[in-house]
Amino acid sequence: MKTIHIVLLTLFAAILASGCVSPLGGPAAGGNGIVIEVFKPDFSEVFSGEPVQLQLKLRNIGSADAEDISAMVMNLEWNKNTKECSESRMLPPDPSRGTEGATKTCIFSYTAPMLSKGISLTYSPTVRVKYRYSTTSVKSLTVLPIADARRLLQQGRTFAAETVSSTSGPIRLDITTKGPIRISGNSVEFPLEVKIQNTGGGTVCRSS
Repeated sequence: MKTIHIVLLTLFAAILASGCVSPLGGPAAGGNGIVIEVFKPDFSEVFSGEPVQLQLKLRNIGSADAEDISAMVMNLEWNKNTKECSESRMLPPDPSRGTEGATKTCIFSYTAPMLSKGISLTYSPTVRVKYRYSTTSVKSLTVLPIADARRLLQQGRTFAAETVSSTSGPIRLDITTKGPIRISGNSVEFPLEVKIQNTGGGTVCRSS
């Protein structure tokens, strides 16, 4: 009997704009935002010409809405019976209400190719998920009178800036005040440094 062996033991989820890399059947991994909780076939082995389904489950574990989510299977050149899976918005968890982040389940249906007798092949498909995500960080900044600003200048210190709130997502923002302090008349100037860090497991790009 002709058989095709689909072994998904080295299954990776490639995420664009943020996300994670998750092994087959393993827990969600990587940064916050959209993570892959499940990516598995209904059967690990199928006969040639038989239908097979791949199940994908996504969850938003960040603290902001994810929008324009789309997922597609790659590295599997089989006849497929479903199109790209998409969702307009997935809400984040709300601790105050005791709700978890929104989930999205996608089923990708395929037909295994026909093979000659005695031949078996192994496939390692990947799933790519794209979405838009906004990250914000709120800082409290202390504003001092000119006399106090001059004293800070003489001491080589900068204005204090503390984080009030920051969204948990695939992109991290860190804002700090930097010297030198410049005093001109009744105005005080000082630079702010904004550091943007990719804390997810994917690639960040400009939203189209």
